Amino acid sequence: MTLGLLGIIWLSACRDPLSVAPVVTQVNPHDAAILRDSVFLRSPGDSIYATINLNSKTEQVVFATQVLRPDVYNDQVNGGYYLTIQATRDGLGGDYEIISLRLDGIRDTGVYVINGPYIAPKNGIDTSLPAYYGATYERKLQGGFPDTYNTTIVRGEVHILKIDEELGVIIGSFWFVARNSNGDEVAVDGGTFRITLRK
Repeated sequence: MTLGLLGIIWLSACRDPLSVAPVVTQVNPHDAAILRDSVFLRSPGDSIYATINLNSKTEQVVFATQVLRPDVYNDQVNGGYYLTIQATRDGLGGDYEIISLRLDGIRDTGVYVINGPYIAPKNGIDTSLPAYYGATYERKLQGGFPDTYNTTIVRGEVHILKIDEELGVIIGSFWFVARNSNGDEVAVDGGTFRITLRK
């Protein structure tokens, strides 16, 4: 027993200190800027910003024309927040763009991997189902047909940066890459959201 303990102490003393993972995780510059923006944190209502990279064109979009929050899926159950948000940007002649997010069972800050397209819940919150984190980008431009990028979620993440129950908001960032039914890809990055918590 004593020899085994001495062996563990000796091996741990010989480890390269640079190989030990840091206890404090690094926050990327985009997320750090969000956390420093007190105006964004304290503003009323819901909001989504994102940069859309599509067909070699990059555009920062404010999705603030209309924000939809289905009542059936915006609540706290068993300590976890279940949230959906769809934010629209309207243009001329019936053009529009929509970002949709669904977050299941958010209890703490951290990184949540997007595991599918946004699916609007129909029957309310069911905590027995696996946690679901969905995202979708949809657009209709220049009189064309609606084009939805959610057939395949290639990859993506939601970063929950702050849950402030006193102010009644969840602040976070997101990015994802998705394909439409034709196989065309859109990269949505620099995403930022503020979702109000309903009491």
